[in-house]
Amino acid sequence: MSPFAYQLKKIRTDRQLQQKTMAEMIGCEQSYLSALETDSKVPPQNEKLLQLLKKLNLNSEEETVLIVAAEKSKRSIRLPLKAQSRLFEICHQLEDQLPCISDLQLELIGLALRINTNEVGVPKM
Repeated sequence: MSPFAYQLKKIRTDRQLQQKTMAEMIGCEQSYLSALETDSKVPPQNEKLLQLLKKLNLNSEEETVLIVAAEKSKRSIRLPLKAQSRLFEICHQLEDQLPCISDLQLELIGLALRINTNEVGVPKM
């Protein structure tokens, strides 16, 4: 489940709303809301996301959480211009492995990514 799907469903369940009720509240079909909550549809972007936030009447913290969740739920990434060819290779290797990646592999990747930010207690290189 994507961060956006999780947060959207959490907002609905925290407010004890049925999907139909929340869909009416935000002006969409229940099937669309269901698709957002189950990751069958990607999160709305830009203006549509802002309209959704306004209709949900969220506080500023909830809005921030949902905006960040939408950003982290993108299904594609953009490599920087002039990226090293090794970066392309690793990204495509990761893409090939995504359907069967294990929790251990995810942990190790996360650990490797934190090395550069010194979050793992390893001296910066």
